[in-house]
Amino acid sequence: MSRTQEPLPEYPGAEEARRTLAGVDSDGDFIRDDVQIMVRGLGLSLEQEKAVLQLARAMQMATITGSEAQASSDEVTSTGELLARGVDCVSYRFGDRAIEQIHVLNLLIADTPDRSIAYQNFEQRTHGQQFPSARSEAEACD
Repeated sequence: MSRTQEPLPEYPGAEEARRTLAGVDSDGDFIRDDVQIMVRGLGLSLEQEKAVLQLARAMQMATITGSEAQASSDEVTSTGELLARGVDCVSYRFGDRAIEQIHVLNLLIADTPDRSIAYQNFEQRTHGQQFPSARSEAEACD
């Protein structure tokens, strides 16, 4: 399937997209539809887009995990590992521009007070934890 044939979910509208912490994910890929649509609009190469979406999925999982007081330390750790791999993948695919892409994605993911607080909660739960860095692009990127 060529890139132009890959269907995007329908935009849920700003109000609906922000109604809940999880947002709308109509295709069940653990990436909010509004984020998926905005990432496609950035005009990235296919490999760069995949890297940003991998990180978006991990950041969404971190947001949800951060909102769950009963999340186990194993859940927090495994989400942290996914997040570290996503950051590594973006770093491999963007080089010197990686921090810029990560910042943009942070703004898209934590776009409401509740989402921002949940993501901060996740960061607090992982404070001081070390997550292994990927040794290669193939190891980092899905």
